[in-house]
Amino acid sequence: WVGKRNLETALRSTGVQARVHWKAFQLNPGASDTPSNKLEMYMSKFGMGRDQVLRMTAGMRQNFANVGLPYAFTDQGLVANTMDAHRVLAWCGSPEAQDKAVEVIFNGYFAEERAPNDRDLLIEACV
Repeated sequence: WVGKRNLETALRSTGVQARVHWKAFQLNPGASDTPSNKLEMYMSKFGMGRDQVLRMTAGMRQNFANVGLPYAFTDQGLVANTMDAHRVLAWCGSPEAQDKAVEVIFNGYFAEERAPNDRDLLIEACV
C-alpha cells in the first residue's frame, strides 16, 4: 500500500500518465486459507520475540504515516492465503476497478487487521 502511494505520488509529480494493471504475486503461496494470528506468524517467520516484532512494526507504522495511510498491528491481526484477493483483482477488469478494489483490500488488511481472504472484505472490494 505504501508502494502504491509512492508510485501514485511519483506519477503525479512527473506528469507521467500510466494505467496500473495489478498482477498476482503471492509472497507466501503456501499460507493456509484458515486465518491465523499475524503477530505469531511474524514471530515465527522472523525468529523474533513479541517485543522485537512490535518494535519492527513501529517502523512500518511510520512508513505508512509518512504517506498518509493508517496502519494497525495488534494481537488481533490476521494473515491468510491471498489467492482469493488476487482473483478479485483479476475479475475487476479495468485498472480503475482494480484500483478501487485494492484500496479496500489493503485498508482491510493493513488498517483493520482483517485476513486478506475474508469473504466480507472481498465482497466489499467488489462493490
